[in-house]
Amino acid sequence: MSPAARHRLEWRCDACEVPCEHAGAAFSLILEEKLALGLAGAPPARAPAESVSEEDLVAQALAQRAERARTEKMRFTSLDSQEIWTDYTLTNASSGKSYRVALRGRQPGQSYCSCPDFRKNTLGTCKHILHALEKVQRRFSDSQRNRPYRRRDISVHPSYGEELELRILLPPHLDDVTSGIVRPIRDRPITDLPDLLKRIRQLEAHDVAVTVYPDAEEYIQTPSAAAAHRGKGRRDPAQSEISSTAHDAAEGGDPSLSAGRHRFRSKRWARDPG
Repeated sequence: MSPAARHRLEWRCDACEVPCEHAGAAFSLILEEKLALGLAGAPPARAPAESVSEEDLVAQALAQRAERARTEKMRFTSLDSQEIWTDYTLTNASSGKSYRVALRGRQPGQSYCSCPDFRKNTLGTCKHILHALEKVQRRFSDSQRNRPYRRRDISVHPSYGEELELRILLPPHLDDVTSGIVRPIRDRPITDLPDLLKRIRQLEAHDVAVTVYPDAEEYIQTPSAAAAHRGKGRRDPAQSEISSTAHDAAEGGDPSLSAGRHRFRSKRWARDPG
């Protein structure tokens, strides 16, 4: 290490005066043999997934995403800088990929992200949501953070957890006609998709906007995939780890930023507080 600059490596090659292949080969050897050379500790042993409890698997998966949220650089843009519970766009500084976060609360399952990991991990959160929560923690006062989100519109979304469930989210005050349309499907999982679509048509005929989030749209369009997802156990967090290379390579950009394909989905997604 260089005595003149802390945490800077000083090197010299007897044969060359500029960076060369000899120095590259030496650094490559050091990196490959860092454990044998005593320059790094052995990674912690990972127990097989089948021997780890459900709670420990969830804790490991959440810890991985929290670490990514803290260490990865993301550009953070708010739709409404005066509101905490609003929509945000997060762009990965290294990959350039953007995802939309609808921040609605601090607990898992209360917010939404358009990234693939959020739809697949069954945790109800992801590194983008956790990064957004960390940012608003510093930007807003305690009273603003503790004020619950007030829903104004109707939206349909999957509830992520032990089982994937399709649910409808409703504002606190509904007129009699709207209340009658949604009464059979409120506060319960939605399993009859044709009936849901019929009720959405009825609401829209009553001039009531309904937002179907992109992951809910996917659920509706591919019920067989939703059925396969329903009831499955937690995966080994190592198998769903969101590494900065493999995960970002799998992410295909922000699907919520493209034009809406489902005729029932409101085009006001970015403003929809549901």
